Amino acid sequence: NKYKILPELKYARQDAEAVADSLKKNYCFSDKEILLLTDDRPGLLEPTDRYIIHDHLEKLANQELDLFIFGFWGHGLFRNGQRYFCPLNVKKERTEIQGLPFDELQDLLARIRSKNTCMILDCCQTVHDRGEAETLTAADQNVIENAARDIVLRRKEQIPNFPSNVAILNSCKAGQCAYEWDERKHGLFTALLLDAMKKRSASVMQIASYISSNIEKTALELGKDQTPFYKIEGDIVLPVNTKPASSEPAPKPVPQSFEPGNPLAEILKKEKKIRLEHLQNQVIEAFNKGNLILAISKCEELLKENPNSAEANALLPVFKAKLENQKKEYQLKKERKLKVNMQAISVPGTEAGETKTITVNDVVVAFCWCPPGKFMMGSPKWEAGRSTNEAECIVTLTKGFWMMETEVTQKLWETVMGNNPSSYRKRSGNTRAEQKVQRRISGGMRSMETKRIAMALFHAVQQSKVNILEKQRL
Repeated sequence: NKYKILPELKYARQDAEAVADSLKKNYCFSDKEILLLTDDRPGLLEPTDRYIIHDHLEKLANQELDLFIFGFWGHGLFRNGQRYFCPLNVKKERTEIQGLPFDELQDLLARIRSKNTCMILDCCQTVHDRGEAETLTAADQNVIENAARDIVLRRKEQIPNFPSNVAILNSCKAGQCAYEWDERKHGLFTALLLDAMKKRSASVMQIASYISSNIEKTALELGKDQTPFYKIEGDIVLPVNTKPASSEPAPKPVPQSFEPGNPLAEILKKEKKIRLEHLQNQVIEAFNKGNLILAISKCEELLKENPNSAEANALLPVFKAKLENQKKEYQLKKERKLKVNMQAISVPGTEAGETKTITVNDVVVAFCWCPPGKFMMGSPKWEAGRSTNEAECIVTLTKGFWMMETEVTQKLWETVMGNNPSSYRKRSGNTRAEQKVQRRISGGMRSMETKRIAMALFHAVQQSKVNILEKQRL
């Protein structure tokens, strides 16, 4: 609740504490299995910065768990296509440095060997911290929509063949605010979450369904607009406490099957047939795109639903063999040392556009000389589609520098990283690395190879000693 600089919240701490109590009362959780970080707890139990949260999650890396639940109640912001969770000491203008990036959180959760992972995120998904709803870009929405799948795939990359279900329950859609409910003294989303938990819903899917069926109507009654958003990869069954609560009767058992001839049984049979056909199509689509990890995952899902599937039983060993070969090739490339020859661009160029090349192992990389000078940066006021932060200004480059002639190519990426995650396979070695690859770079250097090539490629720029103030303006 007690943010140091961002606006204080009323019920964030109460939400977290109530969910922790409900897990102990209505589900089979003990005090030792719950870690609560709030603004009134001492030392490292007060989430003042991102590294405290990071360190607690890092301790769980490589531990095998049946179920892991991560909850966040507080301020959430978007910056430059990335979602951030705000610890207590975050300054709005320094969100990208002090906030916990969603991409980093995904990596941390993927490293925890949990068969079932559930994220409960009761926070705004807006650019501002003033509780103002807004429309975000398609790229921002895509970050949220692919979140659960990304965690599953990252975990599969690190731990092949490890079963993994992931559910992400967002309290609102992209561009919306997560509101507080004064009458209940909780967040609107969490109040309904607690109601579902009190009913001892047996799965995350049931909890999500209960919240969805009640939140929009309740929000309208309060004069608000809030729609929850979920991404669920595989249903997660919760360990329900079968002991009746002191003031309520024992919950009635939910039937697990239906007698033949029952209309509901016929509906479920048709739904299962449609689901199997959908899984088969997903297997084929993943394989055609070269995504063997996803193809194997979908094959395993198909076999869970239908162990007698001839297609899945035939394809699964083939996919696994191909993936094993890819890993061996990657390991060989990973063990090979990078040899970078920077001699050609170790000295300044003589004229604008002068081209020289360096080599990274056997890959030739072209650089162009950018001489010192002045230029007008920004967009004129009359230009269509311009943003308000694109005001024109004169920029002075006091020193020249070498710049790559093209974007990172797939061949260069493969040489450095040993793999090719691009969904658009190369026609030639110089096809540029597309968005998925670029997002991995912008999300942070995740290997020593990437750090080494980055240091090598940008060594010339560092040597040019461009004025720091002018560099920041660029």
